[in-house]
Amino acid sequence: MNPVLLTKSQDNIKASELLINNKFYATSIHCSYYSVYQRLVYTLNCLKTSMNLNISDTHKRSIDAITQELKKQNRAKAEDIEDFTNRITALKSLRKRADYEIKMIIESESRDAFKESKELNKFLFDNIE
Repeated sequence: MNPVLLTKSQDNIKASELLINNKFYATSIHCSYYSVYQRLVYTLNCLKTSMNLNISDTHKRSIDAITQELKKQNRAKAEDIEDFTNRITALKSLRKRADYEIKMIIESESRDAFKESKELNKFLFDNIE
């Protein structure tokens, strides 16, 4: 499988940290979210997972597909999979707020998103790849 998305995922987490250290908090959240999302899509591509094309939101469709794959892999507990899904959905909402809303993102939100991204990426690695 072409590792471009995996490389982008790794680059985004590094970029997020650099952005936080340089006080670009909103932009760092964007990178934190996309680090997880790109790893998720990379994983789905490796598994050659087909997604339900009736759902209009590509990100929701991808999150739903990875949730199903996590359940099929049967390596994580059901409550951990539900927690993963809730956490990535919350990170996605924060990314939308950071990208589109006229509200400031503070340093603690940015640092929390960075930490969350690292943990979600690790969960995917530990339970599917």
